[in-house]
Amino acid sequence: IQIKVLGPGCVQCDRLEQDLSRFLPNSDISRINRAPANEAVIVGVDTFECLLKCKKLHEQTFQAFDITIGRLIQYHKNSKKSGIPPDSGRIKSLLKNTGMHLLELNEDKKTVSKAVSELELDLGGFGKGYAVDRMADELSEWDIRNFMIHGGMSSVYAAGRMKSYNGWKV
Repeated sequence: IQIKVLGPGCVQCDRLEQDLSRFLPNSDISRINRAPANEAVIVGVDTFECLLKCKKLHEQTFQAFDITIGRLIQYHKNSKKSGIPPDSGRIKSLLKNTGMHLLELNEDKKTVSKAVSELELDLGGFGKGYAVDRMADELSEWDIRNFMIHGGMSSVYAAGRMKSYNGWKV
């Protein structure tokens, strides 16, 4: 049995995409990416919470997880597409403008600012996972205990169990 949840849950998921997508021009992430250095960008509560979680993960992984590498990712994608190997000098230049230390999160004002204009955020799969987790929280608040959220090939969240199966059939 497959039940599609419509209503407030879907609205929240759409809202999170509107906040966290780097592809939507009016999203919080796109507005941060377009902002010049040291300009405070007011963001939504969920965006701010997501960025705090990214910062914490950055610290826990000894800087291995880094959402500030948007331009570097784009450079590698363009290089692969064009067939021209990446230039090590260009990579070094791009790396100078990356790092969570260049991103200031003001918790009181819910603002984000960048120390350098060139820094671009790319939440990658973290944003989708964050949205899936928020949906799971909301379903739990609605006292729904057995559910599976499928957020695409890389993001699935299951809780409880299906009565007719021994677990979730995937």
